[in-house]
Amino acid sequence: MPISEKQKKILAFPYSRYDALICDGAVRSGKTSIIMWSFVEWVMREFNGQRFGICGKELMRKIKSLGRKRRRIASK
Repeated sequence: MPISEKQKKILAFPYSRYDALICDGAVRSGKTSIIMWSFVEWVMREFNGQRFGICGKELMRKIKSLGRKRRRIASK
């Protein structure tokens, strides 16, 4: 799936003059993935050689979802 114009704006955010970003939109529109991509790119550029951790409800929900999908596939 190609990157949408809204997703391109999210990727450009770290290079903007703004201090905060609010993303609103439909479920499964790719907000979480593109925000993570933008955040990781910013961290790698600004904090070279440092360690960062990423956690949160959304990440845990994705991990649990992957586990459920694997169990369904294995049971077939």
